[in-house]
Amino acid sequence: MAHADAVTILALNSGSSSLKFGLYRVGAARTDVLLSGEAESIGASSSKFCAQDSLRNELTCETASIPSQREAITRIGRLLAESKTPAPAAIAHRIVHVGPKLRQHCLIDDSVLRQLEAATAFAPQAHT
Repeated sequence: MAHADAVTILALNSGSSSLKFGLYRVGAARTDVLLSGEAESIGASSSKFCAQDSLRNELTCETASIPSQREAITRIGRLLAESKTPAPAAIAHRIVHVGPKLRQHCLIDDSVLRQLEAATAFAPQAHT
């Protein structure tokens, strides 16, 4: 794939105690994984943070305290900076249930945030 027509996207999938992530090069004809990983047991003293490159070679795998989702995001940022991968042009986040009004991908603004907050009853554990 020609890199000129591709964009780099960071995709996040946050759970109640985990955060999965993938960095992708997305073009018109195909999508390539640049790296991926997961922070597990967030909030526990024995959290785990692991990442692999596009060939599934281990980039890092460590057990240490990850007290919050914010810290997990910080670790992802450090990993991206150290891996010298292209900076993401956009960040996407999987949301469990967005309610009846949000049916397509969208940019998150104040209106979307209000709709997401109203939809927390559909997936209460995802909101914690």
